[in-house]
Amino acid sequence: MNVRTVSLCLAMACMTGQAAADTLTRADGGRYVGQVVNGKADGQGVETRPDGSILKGRFARDAFVEGTMRSGGWVVPFSACHSTNAGAASTPEIADR
Repeated sequence: MNVRTVSLCLAMACMTGQAAADTLTRADGGRYVGQVVNGKADGQGVETRPDGSILKGRFARDAFVEGTMRSGGWVVPFSACHSTNAGAASTPEIADR
C-alpha cells in the first residue's frame, strides 16, 4: 500500500463517517486493531490474544459482542455459541414413559 492509497482510504473513511483503524495494546499483551471510541474497542475490529486466539467482529465498550472466534484450528460463530438458547432448538425433548 503506497501513500496515495492510504490517503484515499482515509479520505473515504472521512466521507462515509467511518473511523480509521486504531490499535490498542492490552495489559495481557493482546492487541486490538479496529474502531476505537474514548480509548475503548467500539465498532468493527480484530483482537489477537496472547494464547493465539483471534476475535473478529463487533466490539462494544471494550467487550466482544458478535463475530467469529478462531482458536487453534477452529472457527466458531461467537453469537451462536454464547446464546442462552443456542442448544434449545436442536435438542429434542424426551417424553417420560
